[in-house]
Amino acid sequence: MRLRRTGKNACSTNSICMEWWDRHSCLSNSGAGTAPNEIWDWKDFAMDNSVNGLGVVEELRDRILASERCVVMVVGGSDTGKTTLVERLADLLAPSGSVAVVDADMGQSHIGPPTTVGWGLVKEKFPGWDAIEPEDFYFVGATSPYRNLLPAVVGAKLMCDVARSRARFVLVDTTGLVAGSVGCILKWSKIDAVRPDIVLAVQRSDELEPVLAPYTHARLPLIIRMRAPEAAVSKSVNQRTAHRERMFARYFGNSGLAELAADRVSLRCTDTLPKPRLHNLINRLVSLRDPAGRDIALSILVERDADNDSFLVRTPLKTVENVSTIVVGNLRISPDGKRLGT
Repeated sequence: MRLRRTGKNACSTNSICMEWWDRHSCLSNSGAGTAPNEIWDWKDFAMDNSVNGLGVVEELRDRILASERCVVMVVGGSDTGKTTLVERLADLLAPSGSVAVVDADMGQSHIGPPTTVGWGLVKEKFPGWDAIEPEDFYFVGATSPYRNLLPAVVGAKLMCDVARSRARFVLVDTTGLVAGSVGCILKWSKIDAVRPDIVLAVQRSDELEPVLAPYTHARLPLIIRMRAPEAAVSKSVNQRTAHRERMFARYFGNSGLAELAADRVSLRCTDTLPKPRLHNLINRLVSLRDPAGRDIALSILVERDADNDSFLVRTPLKTVENVSTIVVGNLRISPDGKRLGT
């Protein structure tokens, strides 16, 4: 069943993409153009409905299992049920092989702390998000990719590469930033970098069509369009903030203070406004990296000691001897996760 286009302003700030989409997509009102990869008109994948007698997520599982190895990326706006879909797929795929879940939603992280792209393994059955230990993470430096597009894409690429080497199936959850030119460029770049076999496009109407249009004639990825479940619960700003605070508080719950000699570490930033960050370091959320360039722990910069030429940080690390770089993020927070500004 085709999804019917309801308006021409779904991506109003990306007029070139919209013009191409209007002319060529079979989903436009004129019906002209080449058919998209695939449309699965599932009204509510989070419920126990079925298609041709087979549960909708089970049908998707069988398609994935037909491949020896498979990377599946889930895209969609905020509160469309992306994380619920990833959770159910992980639970169904795990009995057939190891499943890696890459959590690229740095604002509502479930694997690793907020501001990061993390990944973890699911074996035999989905244990619940709190039980999945992060195998690795990449520090994006912000809870939104809007001003940190490059770190968001690089983090997704690096974590997916590692996950591919450790698991038969890789499921990638993404942020809800899909609107406008920024949303399109972010999703195009992430798809191009990760190279998923399947993209599950979860949309309420046709809001993802500007993102999907360039892949109409592509062999990969396979695009499967899915209707967002009517039962999907919208989270308020306060609920999203509370989730981030809980995740930060849990991460720094057993942290302690450590001193880093300034002449033994380098500083860098994650966004395009480095000077304000470097001149306002106190309570700044940072990541500590080892000499190989791997993020090993988030920390809060407590003090810049000019007399001893050192940095005092609050960190869950037991030792900081292997730290070579401090990556400065966008946020300033307290140890209990409260945001203190930028």
